[in-house]
Amino acid sequence: MAANHSKDMSWQAQKSEKTRSTIMDAVIRCYIKYGYTNTIVTNIAQEAGVSRGAMMHHFDDRLDIIRSSVKYLEEQRLHEFKTLVSKASVDDGYTVNEDNLRITINALWKFFHIPSYIAYQELLVAARTDKELAKVMDPTQKDFDHRISELIRSMFPAWNDMESTRAILTDLVFYTLQGMAISKINNRKQARIQNLLDFLVKESHAMYLRANKE
Repeated sequence: MAANHSKDMSWQAQKSEKTRSTIMDAVIRCYIKYGYTNTIVTNIAQEAGVSRGAMMHHFDDRLDIIRSSVKYLEEQRLHEFKTLVSKASVDDGYTVNEDNLRITINALWKFFHIPSYIAYQELLVAARTDKELAKVMDPTQKDFDHRISELIRSMFPAWNDMESTRAILTDLVFYTLQGMAISKINNRKQARIQNLLDFLVKESHAMYLRANKE
């Protein structure tokens, strides 16, 4: 009898977790489709294919949904980053050459175009004038940056003895690609984009060689 009760509880927990994930995925789609301001409970429920009552069984209110979605989105982006960039971790991350750097930078270019990034940018922009959202986004952004740095260190240990160079290069690549991703909305000249990606590859390799020599 106790075993059956345990199975029922486990099934209920799995069902609840699946419903929460369905709602979180719907929230992210709503950020992209409607924007943060118009991501309201009614739209989320419709997007998730659940009733408003069923959704509010899992969350207290809209703010609770937003808070949960920010954390969910952070974990999703970290997973996507690791999946994309791991393709460049050749020789356990101890080999650095232009080919590996090109794979890394192309993977990051994709990372800044997937839906999760668009949703995250929507939240960052909205947080500028929304104090409640800013309280959630500010610590999340710091935590995300820290965890990305930790992932890079673990995936590419060849850079660990040149921390200052790694930090500068990470900022150079990330901020450049983010700016390019935003500009690409109005500027779709592929040749210019490719030229910048090639420049980042060559400059990254040159920085590695200089730091390694020193």
